[in-house]
Amino acid sequence: MQITNTIFNPTINTALNQINNSVNQLNQINKMDIENEYLKKALNVVSISLNHEVNNALTPIFFMSNFFKNKTDDPDLKAALEIILLAAKKIQNTVTSINNLQKADVIPTTQYLEGITMLDIGN
Repeated sequence: MQITNTIFNPTINTALNQINNSVNQLNQINKMDIENEYLKKALNVVSISLNHEVNNALTPIFFMSNFFKNKTDDPDLKAALEIILLAAKKIQNTVTSINNLQKADVIPTTQYLEGITMLDIGN
């Protein structure tokens, strides 16, 4: 929306320009708010999906690793199964950290490689 002055008056023109600038700024802020809301909803959907899919895949890994760890007397096998369990737990913690980003006011990031930013999930 553009407000124009059909009568040439510098004071009115200045005021109208300021109003038009303010309207444009408000429109930009509104657009950013809409985009921000979309991104929050997208993060929510991705977090729920990631949580569901990864935790479903981890369930048999935890179960079978613990099952065989408790069944065997072989110390090498127990150590290998413990490594599997620790890795699975790290995956589970990562998913939980990503889910917690839904509640964050600011998304924490860190530099992964030069020019590449990644989430800083603290794991």
